[in-house]
Amino acid sequence: MGCRDIFASWTSILLAAGSALAQNPYVKISDRAVVERVDQRATFDVQSAYRRSQTGVCDLVGLAHYGQEVPEGGTLASISFADGATISPDSQIAFVSRINGAERNQGVFVAGKNGLMPIVIGCGGGGGSGDPGSDCGDPSPIGGTFTGVFPGTPPSAPPINQIGDVLFLADVHGGDSPRGLFLYQADTGDIRKVVAVGDPSPLGGTFSSVGPGSLNNLRQVVFLALTGSSTDGNLFLWDDDAVSKVAAAGDPAPGGGFFWAIARSELASSTAR
Repeated sequence: MGCRDIFASWTSILLAAGSALAQNPYVKISDRAVVERVDQRATFDVQSAYRRSQTGVCDLVGLAHYGQEVPEGGTLASISFADGATISPDSQIAFVSRINGAERNQGVFVAGKNGLMPIVIGCGGGGGSGDPGSDCGDPSPIGGTFTGVFPGTPPSAPPINQIGDVLFLADVHGGDSPRGLFLYQADTGDIRKVVAVGDPSPLGGTFSSVGPGSLNNLRQVVFLALTGSSTDGNLFLWDDDAVSKVAAAGDPAPGGGFFWAIARSELASSTAR
């Protein structure tokens, strides 16, 4: 599909959304776009898309690539089609990659106008492998060192917000917990623990599994986790070290009834044990 085809399709989507807005003033048309008040905003977007489509030019910029040198040694390994990246409003991308030619063989990265920057570097067999390698990863905020980071397959691709903060799931060797969800703070360069296996759960007991999460511009995190021996994945909110429940299996659902399942236990176990 060429650039003109892409923008023509986008224009069609916006026009369709405009029709739907006759009944609903706010319509989500993709994971990244919500059209509001179509009489003004969508009209502007359609005109902009049309003008772009006539140029036949896509503003594509390569931010990271296979074989690119990593500042601390080695090169980026081939990223499979299943490994996703996330993008911030100022066009920075966050992603996970293996590293060729280095003992420190994997990491979470940000790439943008300032080049390629490692957020955290680990080593060993990868997230969930149980292989810590030679304990050569970066220091972890819960003690020990980072080992395996989880590949960017949805829903584990590391979110990045407008500030440049990055959320990632990683294994830890020799720390207070074998696995946790961590937040890189762009303004200070610090890495904070959001939640780790063994932390207290708002439902009582402790978290037995921790999964991926989402991040907003206020540094609030919503994440998936299992509590105790339960196989029900529930949603929790982290806000500056305070953890609270968002929704759990068995809670009343809006409109009546109860939540039967928030997430499949297979998903939680595949990413979070």
